[in-house]
Amino acid sequence: MRRITGLVLVAGAVALLLSACNNFIPAQTLNNPLGLNGQSLTLNTISTAALGTQATTHTAVFQGSLSTTIQDPDLSQVPGWAHPNGFSTGIDAGSVVLRPGDATTLPSSLTVTRTQVSLGLTDGNGSPSLTWTDDTGATAQQLLTLTRASCGATTAAGCTYTVQAGPDLQGALEQVTLTSAQTSTLWTILGGGASQDDVSLDATVTATSTDMAVPSGTQMVITLDDAQGTLTFH
Repeated sequence: MRRITGLVLVAGAVALLLSACNNFIPAQTLNNPLGLNGQSLTLNTISTAALGTQATTHTAVFQGSLSTTIQDPDLSQVPGWAHPNGFSTGIDAGSVVLRPGDATTLPSSLTVTRTQVSLGLTDGNGSPSLTWTDDTGATAQQLLTLTRASCGATTAAGCTYTVQAGPDLQGALEQVTLTSAQTSTLWTILGGGASQDDVSLDATVTATSTDMAVPSGTQMVITLDDAQGTLTFH
């Protein structure tokens, strides 16, 4: 009995020591951790409607997905015994194109009022996998403002919109923040198993406009920016 008690005490002491050591590891920055930087997310309109009796505000809902494969990042700077308990990254909208259309058929600006996102990450071996979902803007407004900057030579090319940060999400299309348990799964996926991992992103974006409605059949193409992520150890 004493031997078992002693082993339990030693195991507990080791766990406390490792936990304490975690506190001395600075946050680690991962470049393009989800492999989404520069990826194009194409969303199709699934509904358009006018709001209010005077129809002065128009709403459009866009939906789409993408999938890609990423390489495991270089984690050699992190001690082998370390275990992160937090991860965050922003999925930014670098640029946006609405197509087809031109200045006579597409709104001069849109306000993104809601984003619904499901992010999936799976080890190349098929397991483990991680799913993160978020519904941002169900109560918050003005996440992003899209302002028409230029239009292509043909209506097929559509118009390019600049992206201005709103008061929520620091301008990101989505701010990803994982729980400790989710971070543990992420660490297993990125740090072991297959050297390649599968990433999927499903998104629904709701936007409003006032000068004109988004025509049915319009596509929203978002060039994503996922430059850096942060791993924390305490």
